[in-house]
Amino acid sequence: MATTVRDYIDKAKRVQLGINKEIEDILYWNEEEVLDLNREEQIFKKGIDINGALLGKYKDDSDGQTRGYPKEGGTPFNFYDTGELFSKFSLLSKVSQNKVVIENSDGKAKLLADKYGEFVGLTKENQYKLNYEIIYPYLMKFIKQYL
Repeated sequence: MATTVRDYIDKAKRVQLGINKEIEDILYWNEEEVLDLNREEQIFKKGIDINGALLGKYKDDSDGQTRGYPKEGGTPFNFYDTGELFSKFSLLSKVSQNKVVIENSDGKAKLLADKYGEFVGLTKENQYKLNYEIIYPYLMKFIKQYL
C-alpha cells in the first residue's frame, strides 16, 4: 500500500505507461464481441450503416427463397448470403491514435459499400458500447490494481 505522494506518483506513471498495452489486450480478448457490434447488431439484425441509416429493404414481393438467411419482403438488407462477408471482418487497434478500426477483406464489401453506403464500422451507439461496456470495466480493474 502506497504511503507517500511519491509512491502514488510512481504507481500512476506505471498505469500511464501501461494503459495503451492494456487497451490493446482488452480489444484482443473481446475481439468477437466488438466485431459482433458491427456484423450482428448493425448489419444482420438492423440492416443499418455506420451512420444508423437503413441500408435498404428487400422487395415486397420477395418470398424469402434465396441463398443464405431468408430475406422476407420489406425487411432490411442483412447482406447475409454465404456467410463469407461476415467471416471476413477483422479488428485493427490503433491505440496510440485512440482508434479502433474494423475492416472487411471480402471483395464484395467495397461493392456493397459503394452501392448502399459504408457499413464496416460502428455507429455512435455501438462506439459508446465499445467504450463504456467493453473497454471501461476492464480498464478500471487495471487501474485499480495499481492505485
